[in-house]
Amino acid sequence: DPSREKALAELTPRASGEVLAAALAAVPRTDCSHEAILALTALARLLPGPDRAAVIRRAFAAARAITGEGRQAEALAAVGSLLPTDLTADALAAARSFDDDISAQTAIIASLAPLLPPESLIDQLKAIRDPTYSPTGRKLLQAMVPHMSPALLETVLAWVDELDDDGYRAEALAILAPCMPLGEQVATLARA
Repeated sequence: DPSREKALAELTPRASGEVLAAALAAVPRTDCSHEAILALTALARLLPGPDRAAVIRRAFAAARAITGEGRQAEALAAVGSLLPTDLTADALAAARSFDDDISAQTAIIASLAPLLPPESLIDQLKAIRDPTYSPTGRKLLQAMVPHMSPALLETVLAWVDELDDDGYRAEALAILAPCMPLGEQVATLARA
């Protein structure tokens, strides 16, 4: 029942102990609805270590089982930032399965940005076709930039410098500049 899962998701921030256990039991193990996944992710945020990991794995499995690409992408993006590192490769593969839906790919990958190793961030940006040329690509760049090391930021900056379109280059530089060291922010914006 979607209204039950929605209510659970709204109540879980105020729940503890027995209430959390009861809320978790209220989400049927066979429920692969978007609402159930939202309830599971809300519960997972409040649970300790092993219980949290089990609930996150359950939510990820349920998200993978959703039929309908749009709903599946939304569910995968909702659980993405909570995944244990051993599931990030599976989540990236799931994102890539949305061949013709760059928006879905971007939403999932953006949710994974805090979990990805630094060297993987640039690979994910390059895997999305010309990411700065679309609103979804800019969203991905915005999600990833705060997690990049200064050296990686320089690599992305060089990549952005090669964009042919001045407008898109300026937009990408505006995304990069706030994450650059203070003394380099003005110089980064001047490259536009």
